[in-house]
Amino acid sequence: QMMASRKEKVFETAFNTYLGKEAIGNGGSGTVYRAVSEDGETWAVKVLTISSSNKMKRFENEYRFCLDFHHEGIMQARDYGLWDSGKEKRPFYVMTLCTESLRTLMQNGIDPEKAMAYFGQMLNAVEAAHLLGVVHRDVKPENFLYDGRSDRLVLADFGTAHFLQEDLYTAVETKA
Repeated sequence: QMMASRKEKVFETAFNTYLGKEAIGNGGSGTVYRAVSEDGETWAVKVLTISSSNKMKRFENEYRFCLDFHHEGIMQARDYGLWDSGKEKRPFYVMTLCTESLRTLMQNGIDPEKAMAYFGQMLNAVEAAHLLGVVHRDVKPENFLYDGRSDRLVLADFGTAHFLQEDLYTAVETKA
């Protein structure tokens, strides 16, 4: 059993426990934490922080897509569960921790030799999603995370995505 300090959050799944060390990002409906699992590995945990029924459906679509679909250019969910905030239980999912984004790479300067490879990775990721009937709708440098271990960009944050086959997961009203 892992012991958490006052600032840490405990995220439990059926088979693992993750200690959320600190928030590393906030979005329209979620917060991402750097977390450490029982075996000492570091992960990212995304928690739904706004729980309207529409946001809940979007979050469910996002995590199910990232859990079910395996492509090297799409962020994959590794585990999921419910976090007890003390007021309510909120869904979360676990993914690979990427500490940089395409925006960070751009600010630091991208080696021209790597620029075309990264561009190809981005196009492959968007095409893979489109072939499954998923339109991301928020493609920007901040949503391409950089995995330094594999020197790859991965598309993340499908929270505003439009799933052309809405019955694939749960129906969500979306704007044009």
